[in-house]
Amino acid sequence: MNASIDIRAYYEYDGKPFNGRIYLNGSTYSESEGTLHYTVESIVDELYGLSIFESNVATIIFEEPILIIEVDLTSPFEAVIRGAIYLRGNDTLLEGVFKIDGESISINEDGYYVKAISVSMPINSLDIEASILGRPIEEMEVKYSEALGLNINSGFKGEVGEISFIHTLTLSIYLIAVVLAVSIIFIWKKGLLK
Repeated sequence: MNASIDIRAYYEYDGKPFNGRIYLNGSTYSESEGTLHYTVESIVDELYGLSIFESNVATIIFEEPILIIEVDLTSPFEAVIRGAIYLRGNDTLLEGVFKIDGESISINEDGYYVKAISVSMPINSLDIEASILGRPIEEMEVKYSEALGLNINSGFKGEVGEISFIHTLTLSIYLIAVVLAVSIIFIWKKGLLK
């Protein structure tokens, strides 16, 4: 993971931008998760030859983001997809780009991406994409509402995640309709319906 630190330096005397090189106390690259604190370790002043400086501390959290998807299937013929991007290991919500089947979804005031999708068939599949600062999120966790959906498949293939599910409420409505239709045909064939 690579951190991007924006360094701005000015001369205290006149407020003009610093002319020289600035060296931090550590690498901005980390292979492990955790929190690192960066400060200026040394400077090379090419204008005045100064060596005394003041520096603030920049705190960088190296954690992989995770995409949490909640699929609400409590209404027939509708799936409400609620997505959130978190830092793994804590509850910090992040803002990024979230797409369902290629369509960008706006973030709401609570920090979630919400989209109601009309589903006409019991078996459904959606492509999910999420990224932060152009970097794709490659870990996804999918949750379903009150066992009304059966997860067929979820996971990432490259940079695109996929969730596939059976909408059991919609399936139940279809099964009831089929049973009623077969019953009416059976009764009609037997001559009981005139």
